[in-house]
Amino acid sequence: MASTAASASASAAQELDREQYLQELIRGSMLDPPSSSSSRAGRVRPLTDDEIGRFYCEVCMEWKLVFDRFRVSDGCPHAFCVACVVGHIEARVAAGSVPVPCLLAGGGGCSGGGVMHPERCKKLLDIDVFDRW
Repeated sequence: MASTAASASASAAQELDREQYLQELIRGSMLDPPSSSSSRAGRVRPLTDDEIGRFYCEVCMEWKLVFDRFRVSDGCPHAFCVACVVGHIEARVAAGSVPVPCLLAGGGGCSGGGVMHPERCKKLLDIDVFDRW
């Protein structure tokens, strides 16, 4: 009977060791929780809108984030927000007034002679507007 108790005790110890081993494997394969200092060390906090550069759109007269800026062409120094550029192109294409010049060209505000190229504006426009252009 003593050998049976010793055998059961050894079996229980092996089972416990196996259980601990499996739990360690599982813990090792999991990511650290977000609150740990090791995961924060490699992260960069996202920028707020106040920390991102801005520019002034002369068409809608609003300050916009630089991510929303679109330059008309290499020969034109002006930059406008994407919404104003898209509206300008859509109106010119609908009226059949192509090529599409800089948004300030009509009032004499653009001396660079910038003309928008369809391929440069392709990602901004609906495919129907692009096709008509």
